[in-house]
Amino acid sequence: MRLVEEDPVHAKDCCREIETVIQQLIEWAAEALETTNNQPILPYAIIVLNECSPETDLELWDVDISTKRLLESLADTVNQNATFSRYAEVWRKRQRQVKDIKELMLYYYSNVRV
Repeated sequence: MRLVEEDPVHAKDCCREIETVIQQLIEWAAEALETTNNQPILPYAIIVLNECSPETDLELWDVDISTKRLLESLADTVNQNATFSRYAEVWRKRQRQVKDIKELMLYYYSNVRV
């Protein structure tokens, strides 16, 4: 999936940047969830993509489509990224299923939108 650019090198860099942002979001949320004293209310995650090309596919301006495509493009990282794997294992030990990055994020956020 090329969410931002048609240039494969730039798209790869962009995916790496987005993966890093999601990693930071999960690390922050995990820390907040584990250190709260009361029953936590999960926050809402909104990921904003800056510097989109004017040639970006018009359907990607639809929040539902861009969210779906971004999370699908990173789905397998839950088992490939060491940080994601570590947090997924925490939930699996709690008898929770974590098959992709979206499921992992939804243990920390009430919803995720791009």
